[in-house]
Amino acid sequence: MADQAVEGEKGETWQPRRRVWPQHTAALLATLCAMSGGIVMGWSTPAVPYLQESHPLNDGTNATTIPITDEEGSWLGSLSAVGALLGAMPAGILSDMFGRKRMLLILAVPLILSWIVLMFVEQNILLLYVARLISGIGLGGSTVISPIYNEEIADVDIRGSLGTYCEVMLCVGIFYAFCVGSYLPYLWFHIACCAVPVLFMFTFVWMPESPVYLVLKDLPDEAEKALRWFRGAGDHDDPEIKEELESINRFVEEAKKSKDPKNKTPLFQKIRKSVQSISTSSPTFKAAYIVFGLMFLQQMSGTCAFMYYTVNVFRDAGTTLSPHLCSIIVAFVQLVGGFSASRVVDHAGRRPLLLFSGSSLTVCLATMSIYTYLNESEIDVTQFSWVPLLALNVFVVSFEFGMGTLPWLMMAELAPSESRGFIAGGSVCLNWILVFLVTKCFTNMIDVMGLAMTYGTYCICMFVGIFFVWFFVPETNGKTREQIQHELKFGKKAVS
Repeated sequence: MADQAVEGEKGETWQPRRRVWPQHTAALLATLCAMSGGIVMGWSTPAVPYLQESHPLNDGTNATTIPITDEEGSWLGSLSAVGALLGAMPAGILSDMFGRKRMLLILAVPLILSWIVLMFVEQNILLLYVARLISGIGLGGSTVISPIYNEEIADVDIRGSLGTYCEVMLCVGIFYAFCVGSYLPYLWFHIACCAVPVLFMFTFVWMPESPVYLVLKDLPDEAEKALRWFRGAGDHDDPEIKEELESINRFVEEAKKSKDPKNKTPLFQKIRKSVQSISTSSPTFKAAYIVFGLMFLQQMSGTCAFMYYTVNVFRDAGTTLSPHLCSIIVAFVQLVGGFSASRVVDHAGRRPLLLFSGSSLTVCLATMSIYTYLNESEIDVTQFSWVPLLALNVFVVSFEFGMGTLPWLMMAELAPSESRGFIAGGSVCLNWILVFLVTKCFTNMIDVMGLAMTYGTYCICMFVGIFFVWFFVPETNGKTREQIQHELKFGKKAVS
């Protein structure tokens, strides 16, 4: 344990003191890439309304810009999700090949390039599309790799906190985009956005690689060095370091066996074994359907549509408050909710937070559906104009306490080492496919069904999600990787 004494060569006793600040530092710096992705997500709220208006050109004439259409605005909002899908698909496999740290640093390149393009192509809609697509590559890749990196460097006691940093930093990025986009000119807005991935590159480059990855690559000395840095052990003979390295070695042993050429089988037998593993509910299959289900529920809450089009949501809801001010308030509340969730996730547990989140989201969406139905029916609701702001703020807090943060954390916790790249990449691909569909179809759903029925559709999805969590999602709080895999395989707790 952390308070175990170690006898020195001269008889003195050294008391190991496990420090957590190196892990928090590395996790925060790693998720600066996710913050850059959050800025990509939040870009639409200030930028699309600006591009839909005419502005004087700085060319010495009286000419003005040509406003983009609603259809073009919806593509600008959703194309980043297409890019995120392209970035997410190979991210898990590439991180297994080249390392978590190296791939995160590479992902800063498309993010920086996209902001440079956006600085100078205000009037070229095709280049705007290309820039949004490129920015999505960095966004999608970061949401796959940064949760894996944070989970692999974390102590069991703080794994939940570090696992939520990806979602928290996405919230920071969205809030950052809302604020600077509301008050800075178009050019300086994009310069401020570009500064974040540049900062990430110059700070994260000094952090160590994941010890789990180094063990996978048969680099035990480098793995021990990295683990000592993360645990603050220095050069002391800390027995916990040796125990943890042995645990990591056991954890990756099955992955190495699965890659042994002697264990390779013909394609037909592989397919047959895959079907058999599904029918016998292997840990990989169980982890996959749980993680895929949580990612599905995360996006079918409609949160991305609300955050991409926050200004338009408040305009359509008929609130008397400033839509831009409301969007900043919502982004700030989302940030506070995400940070608060990171503080309680290791104490409250995963299942209770998911159940609370799903229930609260259902109530909030039902409230918004009823309010907008009354407003669309031309019933006077001006005295209740505060309801959309209150409901959406409660919505984002509830989302961050469960459905927003925990799917990313549980993706890294549940996936076996030999299939981690597949499950992480596949689930994030599903996530970004749904982001694209939700954000692209949001305005179409409103045109066809009305805003009230659109909220009602998401409400039904969240209601069903409560039962999915209750019956299928296990508790992982405070459990080691081996204990989690044992429970997935045998359906009962492992002996400590």
